[in-house]
Amino acid sequence: MFYAKVPLLPEHCDIIIMRRTGVDMETNDMIYQDFRVRRAVIQQWLEYLETIHPTFLARAVTVDYNLLEQLPEDSSVYARLRTIETQDIEELAEPVGPPETGNDPNANAEDAQQTPLFSRGFVPNLQTPHTELEQLHAAAFHNDQPIILTMPIIRGTPINEYEQQAIAINAFPSLFPTGQADFTATCDIEVSMEEWAAHLIRLKGGRFAQHPRFRCWALNTVMRKTAKKASNWYLNTHKDDKQLTVEDIREMIDSDDGIGLAQRVSHAGERLPGSKPFWQKAQHDLIAQIRSPECGSPHVFVTASSTDVQWPDMHCHMPDHDPTAPEDAHSYRICMTNLNNNPAIASYYFQK
Repeated sequence: MFYAKVPLLPEHCDIIIMRRTGVDMETNDMIYQDFRVRRAVIQQWLEYLETIHPTFLARAVTVDYNLLEQLPEDSSVYARLRTIETQDIEELAEPVGPPETGNDPNANAEDAQQTPLFSRGFVPNLQTPHTELEQLHAAAFHNDQPIILTMPIIRGTPINEYEQQAIAINAFPSLFPTGQADFTATCDIEVSMEEWAAHLIRLKGGRFAQHPRFRCWALNTVMRKTAKKASNWYLNTHKDDKQLTVEDIREMIDSDDGIGLAQRVSHAGERLPGSKPFWQKAQHDLIAQIRSPECGSPHVFVTASSTDVQWPDMHCHMPDHDPTAPEDAHSYRICMTNLNNNPAIASYYFQK
């Protein structure tokens, strides 16, 4: 979405907070630290952008100082956001990890308050317990009414990312304060979105790598473009399927002919990292390597997982790493903080 007037008030932001019933923000300030707003800092940033950022200079975006005055001087705006409270949040795994400060008599008492043991990183879960045919059935028989695509109710102006608009410099003005180096900017050397994002994430200083949302936006953009290319490839190579209607698909499912269509569509998603077709292809490739005559007769197959908090070879590349520090709750907190703030270093080290 593109907004022609800033700042947005918290109650106007498209953010929904989900929390467990009974969680009190007053006693969990560190969990909600991202919602702290300082009006003077925002005003200073906006005044700077007005003088140097091309979007502000072109008056495509203006600053509403009346809205700015409605922001707090220095406090949390969590209570002004839309909130969904639920008790139905399942624990998918036992909380197993490094020792907590409460179990360590030598730990610094301020560590728990200043450096909470929670992660801001994530790995997109593209797995699904349903088969391709079940997903196709759910989409085709959603209800008996005609399938009509409607636009959601939105504020602002929708952005068409295929019109070569400068999205990055406007979505992340703190990362691109001068409005330069957008992916759509003119460049002597043509680079892909993956190369552009990887270069910025490895940029000295780490501001792109440490930003909590830039890497997520870059990954989402890359994967959506990959999915679009895969869908175009599928339609160009399966011209008969291109002519299918919803009623045709429903008839195929009723006559047990839908499994072939589901498998063909799923096969087109093999290039989407983390998706079910991606891992199925990886499994088939691994089995093919094991059964290859060049491999001989395999006797042992070992899988391993990385203990990212207890990996000194990786943490020696992290900021604030002290190789002489004892292994206790305080050192674990430093390691977890480095992992949260520098996921690109951990990812690059693990892959290389």
